[in-house]
Amino acid sequence: MPNGVLKLRLVDVYGKSIKDRITLKLTHRVLNHRKTAKNIDVKGTITITGLHEAPQGSYVLDVIPKSYRAAREFVNVGGSTIRKVVLQIHPKKAKPTFPSYRKLEATNAPVIGVLQRSANVAGHKTKTGAALWRGLTSPSPAFTSLESYKTRDKLGNLQFTFFHASETDEFVADIDVDDASGIRHVVDVIVHAVKKAKTHPYDIH
Repeated sequence: MPNGVLKLRLVDVYGKSIKDRITLKLTHRVLNHRKTAKNIDVKGTITITGLHEAPQGSYVLDVIPKSYRAAREFVNVGGSTIRKVVLQIHPKKAKPTFPSYRKLEATNAPVIGVLQRSANVAGHKTKTGAALWRGLTSPSPAFTSLESYKTRDKLGNLQFTFFHASETDEFVADIDVDDASGIRHVVDVIVHAVKKAKTHPYDIH
């Protein structure tokens, strides 16, 4: 039986250990060897035993969390190997919270200073201090779609879609990255619809 050991530490982009439930898959890149564990309650370091060691310790590691983006990495197991995997929060699972202006005054003087001196912020002209903070942290006005343009690259092409808010006369652009164009893009759209996912820049190579 293989004796290799892999110890995983899963962290967020700030380096803090995550608290989530994950599915873990390890697939050997050459040999017919795979390990899968589902619905793991992450608490500290995860230890996986019974793996092949170097020079036959090359695996593909898949980490599939509930609240973070899935991650795939190559891992070389040699005896007892320690690996840190950084996971990015899934945008649909994240919800921003903003402190009140009064709390900012008590805890973050530099930010208050910037807000009080910033009277020319786009979309919030003449506003400063508390009024500017409320404008920046309140929901955006309703935008309607104008026009959309797409580059002709076969792979990793860009799409620019422009919107306008008549209430405030603001313009914004939504810039997307697609895996491919033509029939391959149609296939991607179908796959994303089935998986309920969208193309992410980290998936483009």
